[in-house]
Order: sequence, then C-alpha cells, then structure tokens
Amino acid sequence: MVLPIEIKVLNRDHAQAIARLHHETFVDTYIGKMPAAKIEEAARPEFVDSWRLRIQNMPLQSVLYGAFIGKELAGFAGAGLPRERWGYQSEIYSINIPARFQKRGLGRKLVLACAEFCLNLPAENLYLYCMTSNSNAVAFYRHLGGQLSARVAERDGYQDQAFVWNDLAQWIKDLSGVEAT
Repeated sequence: MVLPIEIKVLNRDHAQAIARLHHETFVDTYIGKMPAAKIEEAARPEFVDSWRLRIQNMPLQSVLYGAFIGKELAGFAGAGLPRERWGYQSEIYSINIPARFQKRGLGRKLVLACAEFCLNLPAENLYLYCMTSNSNAVAFYRHLGGQLSARVAERDGYQDQAFVWNDLAQWIKDLSGVEAT
C-alpha cells in the first residue's frame, strides 16, 4: 500500500524532525560540494533549537511546509517574501528532501504549495537559489520550467545560481499538470 503525500504547515513541534531531515539531506546531497563544517553544523544537537527559533521568528509573510508520508516528515520547503530585492516579489528559500524520499512527487508538491502561498502574498514572480554543482536539483528546476538567471551568489565555499519564474500564476497552472518527479 502506497501512503498518500500530505502537505502541512510546520511549527516548532516539528523542529526535531526538520533538523534530522535537514542534516540527512546535506549528507545525501552536499558532501564534496559544500564545506564539511557546514554539513557537520547540521548534525549538532543545538541545530534543533536553531530550527525552533527560526520557526518562532518567521515573518508572517513566509511559510514552512512539510511533506508527510503517513505520519513521517519526508521533506520540507520554505517560501515567502524575497530576502533580496532584484525585481522578484517572492522566493522559495529552500527545499530539503533526503534521497530516500526523492522521486515520489514530494518536491513537486512542496514547490506547488510554496508557489501558491507566494501568489497569495500577492506576488507575480518568484526565484530560488540552487547550488550550481547540484545537478539533480538543477534538472528538477528545469523540469518545472525554471529559467536559469545570470544571478550568482557566492557562498562559503560554493556558488548558488538563481532560477526564476516570471509569471507565477501561469507557472502554477502549468505545474499542476507536470508529471511528478
């Protein structure tokens, strides 16, 4: 029996599960691509408290969604008003899905929930940053119709490049019909 995927808003009570998944995703995805200290940071016990604090201090115009399979948190994504001002009215801050839960449609459902939230801000467009060396994520965002922009952010030991969606309402219509990946 395949359990359905349910998308829910996360709260402080989910901090431990979020921290666990965050670390698992970092290990699955970023070893050799990101400084080891950043990956190790996500394994520290105080990372749970860090997530509780982040959730407690989230602006009203942002959201953190979780994808649940049964009662288990299998992935999460956050979105809302942009952290940078460069012509885009909303941002998906992060999407974290460990390898064991990928290729089940969670990413598409999380992205769709985030996009719908942003449309209701209201926002007409959206961007997200993706690590340039994360070929799986690059392929996923391209599959979802994202356009790779020239905007690059230099991080601590790696680069992120922005994907953009210029017509959020149309993208949501298109995304609703895209095959799950």
